[in-house]
Amino acid sequence: MWVGEFGSLLFGLMLGSHIAASMAALIAAMALFTTRGTPRKTLIIFGVLVTGLALYTGAWRAVWAGFERAALFASFLASLFALSALVRLSNRLVLIQHTFDAQSDTHRAGVLQLLGLLFAIPLAVGAVGVVAPLISERTQGKQRLTDASWAMRGMGLAVLFSPFTVAMGVAIESSTDSLSIGWLMPTGLALALGLIGVSFWRGDCALPTQLPRQFVTDLALMLGPVVALIAVDLLIVFWAGYTPMQAAVITVIPCTVALALFMGKEAVGRVHSEVRHAWRFFDGEVAVFVASLCFAAIIAQIPAVNQWVAEFAAVTGPTALIVLTALLIVGFAMVGVHMVVTATLFVTVFSPLMQTEWQQIFLALAALLGWSFGTMVALGSLAFVAACKVLAVMPSQVAVGINLRFMALAVVFFSVLAVIWPS
Repeated sequence: MWVGEFGSLLFGLMLGSHIAASMAALIAAMALFTTRGTPRKTLIIFGVLVTGLALYTGAWRAVWAGFERAALFASFLASLFALSALVRLSNRLVLIQHTFDAQSDTHRAGVLQLLGLLFAIPLAVGAVGVVAPLISERTQGKQRLTDASWAMRGMGLAVLFSPFTVAMGVAIESSTDSLSIGWLMPTGLALALGLIGVSFWRGDCALPTQLPRQFVTDLALMLGPVVALIAVDLLIVFWAGYTPMQAAVITVIPCTVALALFMGKEAVGRVHSEVRHAWRFFDGEVAVFVASLCFAAIIAQIPAVNQWVAEFAAVTGPTALIVLTALLIVGFAMVGVHMVVTATLFVTVFSPLMQTEWQQIFLALAALLGWSFGTMVALGSLAFVAACKVLAVMPSQVAVGINLRFMALAVVFFSVLAVIWPS
């Protein structure tokens, strides 16, 4: 699937796109037998709906377009596993862990939040695999729950601006071509930094000023290759016209392989082992992508739906649709519907009704904020459940902890900002 998508993006091979889409469909079909829980339920429910709507409307081309988009998202996710392996090639993680053990509670909170944010920029939910070892196995009970919540807050806020997340890919790919990526990411970064600043201003966490210089040096050296890769991808985005997701599909895996080859046979073996293991267990995510993107694509082709949304927008205005997008994504995520389903659907349907550039940006940002909320507290989020599993905490306890109140206030603040911001 990734090879087909790579050939399509870099060389314009339509056959590559068709191969990738076919593989996405095949993997999703096999997921009916290889997965359980939310991915399988999502695939069955939306699969039935898509089939029924396609038979009713005859819009089979829209379904195929959904397969093509799902192949892009899945190839991007496959690339993230390679990026995680790239970070883990560093031999400095152990030194960083030792330094962290000596920090006070407020400094631990600050370090976990900032490291969660930094690692999540390139790794998304994969950052939990790097941050989790910082929390000692001796830390249990309420302290472990608090540490995990701070780490997940940092990772969740990175969703607002990182170009290496599925959330950003959904927001960009589902929006109209008039969306300004150059303004979306800085605006999301400003919102994320503002929310982080509130935690420090309240004294809930503290700046890690007591960290030794060696810690900062080790962290910089460990993230150096990833920072360089991010810079290359951003150049591709702004100079070659690719989206961040497309740029990552083109560059991440080849660069990871090249660096591993440069580091020697042992590094190649480690990368191969980690990536192969990860790829063998993400068919559930592919199934969710296929189901949700096909459903969103065919819903957008139904005139009655577009007419109803247009009439609703005429009464409420674009600002209400922006606020509604954030609230609906949050609400559905809390009852078990993955954000990729709702974010794709609402942005796809509402985006053509935005009247200005800033309204387009705020609509995409509303989807990202709802996704960020789900990443931190929603039991319907695969990323949330996976992070809790790696961090060895109970999802039900984290879901009603400090991040729920924090993100509820963040959504209220964003809603007010969307209302008063000049169009």
